[in-house]
Amino acid sequence: MPYWGDKFLFDPAGYGQYLDGAHVQRGNYFFKRRWIGLNTQVGKEIKSKRIRVKFTKKKPIIIYNNNITELASLHVHSKRLKKFLPKEYKKLI
Repeated sequence: MPYWGDKFLFDPAGYGQYLDGAHVQRGNYFFKRRWIGLNTQVGKEIKSKRIRVKFTKKKPIIIYNNNITELASLHVHSKRLKKFLPKEYKKLI
């Protein structure tokens, strides 16, 4: 969580699922974008609007009390990875 002033956070999956949904074992169903799992602390904090998650300059960030924390690893569970790659990577694909 972004409450301790760290510059970077590791995404346990909740942030990536919020940004682009998730797939599950039941067929090819995808959770809708902006899905919030209330069974996790990340989901509870997003739902309560204490934190905001968004992309700025192609980087995933968390905003809490006007402080920005970058996500060091975005867990994109939907597997739609191309839309999250920096433009330098897209040239190589």
